[in-house]
Amino acid sequence: MSISAFFLAYSPTVLQANPIEFTEMAWEAILRFVDFARLISIDMGSLVAGTKHRGDFEKRMTAILKEVTSSNGHIILFIDEIHTLVGAGSSNGAMDAGNLLKPMLGRGELRVIGATTLKEYRRYIEKDPALERRFQPVTCKQPSVAETISILHGLRDVYKQYHGVELTDGALDSAAVLADQYIRDRFLPDKAIDLVDEAAAKVSIKMGSKPIELDELEKAIEKERSLKVENDLNALQQKQKELNEQWGREKDLMARIQSIKIDVTLLLILSLIFFLVF
Repeated sequence: MSISAFFLAYSPTVLQANPIEFTEMAWEAILRFVDFARLISIDMGSLVAGTKHRGDFEKRMTAILKEVTSSNGHIILFIDEIHTLVGAGSSNGAMDAGNLLKPMLGRGELRVIGATTLKEYRRYIEKDPALERRFQPVTCKQPSVAETISILHGLRDVYKQYHGVELTDGALDSAAVLADQYIRDRFLPDKAIDLVDEAAAKVSIKMGSKPIELDELEKAIEKERSLKVENDLNALQQKQKELNEQWGREKDLMARIQSIKIDVTLLLILSLIFFLVF
């Protein structure tokens, strides 16, 4: 009987968040199924969320499985953290996801690729022999430096588009070699991928920033401009003060002249009255 379901068992951080994107083993497994297939990922957490009543989870899961089985093998399910199948949705006597899958897997109606860590595999899957025997384990070991370089070259366009920087072959090769030599608490290709991502991000930021010399020159120009504006403002304010003082003096002079004119007019009037009377 041909195996139609596979486990990808890996050490933590050997693969990124979705391990199927970072290993050729998964695609080799897919090619064993059919020449053409759609790969659909199932989020078990979303399926279980909101299932308050008995049978809610079974309805959701059954609807998905019905669509998959009706595709005549052209839909392949990918389930990350597949150990969560054990017990998922089992409340108030309801069947869990693992028990829903077993009959279809046994009849070869379902194509499944699951991923989990070696620890979780031993803790959950091995304790359910009926579920375990329906899967073919594929151990995803840490890739070699050469394999990591190949993975990085495959991701080159992704980071080029995201960060807007060019990634040379030498840079990618060095990332794999240096990550393997100096980063001991993590695994390839994860640590090499992060190294490339961080380096590309820093280069992108630096490319978007002005050179230090230009930045300092612009600051000096702005400072000089501020001083010039301040000096010009002081000169204008001084001129304003002088004009105000001049205007004040002119107003005082005009007031005195006006007062004299009034006095002269009064004298003329008094003289006229005196002449008429006497």
